[in-house]
Amino acid sequence: MEVLVWPDGVAKMDTTVLTSGNTSNIPAGIFHKFHAIEDTVCLEIYESAEIDEDIMRRTVGGNE
Repeated sequence: MEVLVWPDGVAKMDTTVLTSGNTSNIPAGIFHKFHAIEDTVCLEIYESAEIDEDIMRRTVGGNE
């Protein structure tokens, strides 16, 4: 699975390829996207925090 992260929120994109047993940590507020490059089971865990507004999404359900 590829983990695509935009640390600056816009232009620069970092890509990490995860294989079985690997993990990735993405800080809160950083735009990111997951891309399965083969059949994949992924568990996304996030810390719940009180926020003033909902998460801003650029895409929903893989629809760009």
